Amino acid sequence: MKGRKIIAALSIASALSLTACDSTDRMTAPDLSGDIGFSATISCGGFKASADISRNDGVWKITCTAPDSINGMEIVTNGTERKVTGGGIVFDYNTGDVPFVTAFDYFITAVDSTENKDSFTVTKGTNSKGKEETRLQGTVLSSGYQLTIDKEGNITSFSAGDFKFTAVEDDKKES
Repeated sequence: MKGRKIIAALSIASALSLTACDSTDRMTAPDLSGDIGFSATISCGGFKASADISRNDGVWKITCTAPDSINGMEIVTNGTERKVTGGGIVFDYNTGDVPFVTAFDYFITAVDSTENKDSFTVTKGTNSKGKEETRLQGTVLSSGYQLTIDKEGNITSFSAGDFKFTAVEDDKKES
Protein backbone atom coordinates (compact mmCIF):
# COMPACT_ATOMS: atom_id res chain seq x y z
CA MET A 1 0.00 0.00 0.00
CA LYS A 2 2.80 2.38 0.95
CA GLY A 3 4.59 1.63 -2.36
CA ARG A 4 1.46 2.48 -4.36
CA LYS A 5 1.16 5.87 -2.61
CA ILE A 6 4.78 6.69 -3.49
CA ILE A 7 4.26 5.64 -7.12
CA ALA A 8 1.04 7.70 -7.30
CA ALA A 9 2.79 10.74 -5.80
CA LEU A 10 5.70 10.40 -8.25
CA SER A 11 3.28 10.04 -11.17
CA ILE A 12 1.43 13.21 -10.17
CA ALA A 13 4.69 15.11 -9.67
CA SER A 14 5.94 13.96 -13.09
CA ALA A 15 2.69 14.99 -14.76
CA LEU A 16 2.82 18.42 -13.11
CA SER A 17 6.43 18.98 -14.14
CA LEU A 18 5.64 18.00 -17.73
CA THR A 19 2.69 20.40 -17.73
CA ALA A 20 4.96 23.21 -16.52
CA CYS A 21 7.48 22.51 -19.30
CA ASP A 22 4.69 22.34 -21.83
CA SER A 23 3.39 25.81 -20.90
CA THR A 24 6.88 27.27 -21.29
CA ASP A 25 7.20 25.71 -24.73
CA ARG A 26 3.92 27.33 -25.76
CA MET A 27 4.98 30.81 -24.68
CA THR A 28 4.23 33.15 -27.55
CA ALA A 29 6.50 35.81 -28.93
CA PRO A 30 5.35 39.35 -29.60
CA ASP A 31 4.27 40.02 -33.18
CA LEU A 32 7.13 41.76 -35.01
CA SER A 33 5.57 41.57 -38.48
CA GLY A 34 4.45 45.20 -38.82
CA ASP A 35 6.29 48.46 -39.22
CA ILE A 36 9.14 49.07 -36.78
CA GLY A 37 11.03 52.22 -35.84
CA PHE A 38 13.52 53.13 -33.11
CA SER A 39 16.91 54.72 -32.49
CA ALA A 40 19.76 52.58 -31.23
CA THR A 41 23.37 52.53 -30.19
CA ILE A 42 25.34 49.81 -31.94
CA SER A 43 28.65 48.25 -30.99
CA CYS A 44 30.65 46.06 -33.30
CA GLY A 45 33.86 44.96 -31.63
CA GLY A 46 35.48 48.26 -30.56
CA PHE A 47 33.42 50.39 -32.99
CA LYS A 48 30.40 52.25 -31.61
CA ALA A 49 27.73 54.08 -33.59
CA SER A 50 24.18 55.41 -33.41
CA ALA A 51 21.45 54.90 -35.98
CA ASP A 52 17.76 55.29 -36.68
CA ILE A 53 16.33 51.90 -37.67
CA SER A 54 12.98 51.36 -39.39
CA ARG A 55 11.02 48.80 -41.39
CA ASN A 56 8.07 50.01 -43.46
CA ASP A 57 6.20 47.78 -45.90
CA GLY A 58 8.95 45.15 -45.62
CA VAL A 59 11.79 47.55 -46.49
CA TRP A 60 14.45 48.14 -43.84
CA LYS A 61 16.24 51.49 -43.65
CA ILE A 62 19.10 52.21 -41.29
CA THR A 63 20.35 55.78 -41.14
CA CYS A 64 23.60 56.23 -39.23
CA THR A 65 23.69 59.33 -37.01
CA ALA A 66 27.07 58.99 -35.27
CA PRO A 67 30.04 59.09 -35.33
CA ASP A 68 30.59 61.91 -37.82
CA SER A 69 32.54 59.62 -40.16
CA ILE A 70 29.35 57.67 -41.01
CA ASN A 71 26.68 60.28 -40.20
CA GLY A 72 24.06 60.14 -42.97
CA MET A 73 25.13 56.75 -44.33
CA GLU A 74 22.05 54.72 -45.21
CA ILE A 75 21.59 51.00 -45.54
CA VAL A 76 18.42 49.91 -47.33
CA THR A 77 17.31 46.33 -47.93
CA ASN A 78 14.16 44.49 -48.82
CA GLY A 79 15.71 41.12 -47.95
CA THR A 80 17.12 40.41 -51.41
CA GLU A 81 18.61 43.70 -52.62
CA ARG A 82 21.03 45.56 -50.35
CA LYS A 83 22.33 49.07 -50.93
CA VAL A 84 24.59 51.34 -48.93
CA THR A 85 24.64 55.06 -49.70
CA GLY A 86 26.81 57.75 -48.21
CA GLY A 87 28.88 60.69 -49.38
CA GLY A 88 27.40 60.43 -52.87
CA ILE A 89 28.48 56.79 -53.22
CA VAL A 90 25.95 53.98 -53.74
CA PHE A 91 26.94 50.32 -53.75
CA ASP A 92 25.35 46.89 -53.43
CA TYR A 93 26.80 44.60 -50.82
CA ASN A 94 26.70 40.99 -49.72
CA THR A 95 26.60 39.82 -46.12
CA GLY A 96 30.20 39.70 -44.89
CA ASP A 97 31.51 42.40 -47.26
CA VAL A 98 31.43 45.19 -44.67
CA PRO A 99 31.56 44.01 -41.03
CA PHE A 100 29.66 46.99 -39.61
CA VAL A 101 26.93 46.65 -42.25
CA THR A 102 26.82 42.90 -41.57
CA ALA A 103 25.73 43.72 -38.00
CA PHE A 104 22.52 45.08 -39.50
CA ASP A 105 22.06 41.91 -41.55
CA TYR A 106 22.18 39.85 -38.34
CA PHE A 107 19.54 42.08 -36.77
CA ILE A 108 17.25 42.27 -39.83
CA THR A 109 17.42 38.52 -40.46
CA ALA A 110 16.64 37.74 -36.80
CA VAL A 111 13.62 40.07 -36.67
CA ASP A 112 12.28 38.91 -40.03
CA SER A 113 12.71 35.24 -39.05
CA THR A 114 10.31 35.65 -36.10
CA GLU A 115 7.50 34.88 -38.55
CA ASN A 116 8.75 31.25 -38.38
CA LYS A 117 7.71 30.43 -34.80
CA ASP A 118 9.88 27.27 -34.77
CA SER A 119 13.13 29.19 -35.41
CA PHE A 120 13.65 30.49 -31.85
CA THR A 121 12.83 29.96 -28.20
CA VAL A 122 10.96 32.44 -26.02
CA THR A 123 11.55 33.17 -22.34
CA LYS A 124 10.18 35.85 -20.02
CA GLY A 125 12.22 37.71 -17.43
CA THR A 126 13.10 41.10 -16.03
CA ASN A 127 15.88 43.45 -17.08
CA SER A 128 18.44 45.10 -14.78
CA LYS A 129 15.88 47.85 -13.99
CA GLY A 130 13.28 45.29 -12.93
CA LYS A 131 11.11 45.79 -16.03
CA GLU A 132 9.41 42.79 -17.65
CA GLU A 133 10.88 41.63 -20.95
CA THR A 134 10.60 38.82 -23.47
CA ARG A 135 13.76 37.21 -24.85
CA LEU A 136 13.87 35.45 -28.21
CA GLN A 137 16.91 33.24 -28.79
CA GLY A 138 17.88 31.46 -31.96
CA THR A 139 20.51 31.21 -34.66
CA VAL A 140 20.97 33.65 -37.52
CA LEU A 141 23.70 33.63 -40.20
CA SER A 142 25.51 30.85 -38.28
CA SER A 143 25.58 32.81 -35.01
CA GLY A 144 23.45 32.58 -31.90
CA TYR A 145 21.39 35.66 -31.12
CA GLN A 146 19.18 37.17 -28.43
CA LEU A 147 16.45 39.68 -29.25
CA THR A 148 14.85 41.41 -26.27
CA ILE A 149 11.40 43.02 -26.33
CA ASP A 150 9.69 45.07 -23.61
CA LYS A 151 6.14 44.42 -22.39
CA GLU A 152 4.77 46.98 -24.90
CA GLY A 153 6.28 44.96 -27.78
CA ASN A 154 9.19 47.34 -28.50
CA ILE A 155 12.61 45.97 -29.39
CA THR A 156 15.02 46.96 -26.59
CA SER A 157 18.19 45.07 -27.50
CA PHE A 158 19.77 42.59 -29.86
CA SER A 159 23.05 40.72 -29.74
CA ALA A 160 24.74 38.22 -32.04
CA GLY A 161 28.45 37.47 -31.94
CA ASP A 162 30.36 40.73 -31.38
CA PHE A 163 27.39 42.82 -32.53
CA LYS A 164 25.09 44.51 -30.00
CA PHE A 165 22.20 46.91 -30.53
CA THR A 166 20.58 48.76 -27.64
CA ALA A 167 17.46 50.83 -28.21
CA VAL A 168 17.70 54.40 -26.97
CA GLU A 169 14.92 55.15 -24.50
CA ASP A 170 12.86 58.22 -25.39
CA ASP A 171 13.96 60.10 -22.28
CA LYS A 172 17.61 59.52 -23.18
CA LYS A 173 17.47 60.52 -26.87
CA GLU A 174 19.40 63.60 -27.80
CA SER A 175 17.60 66.27 -29.82
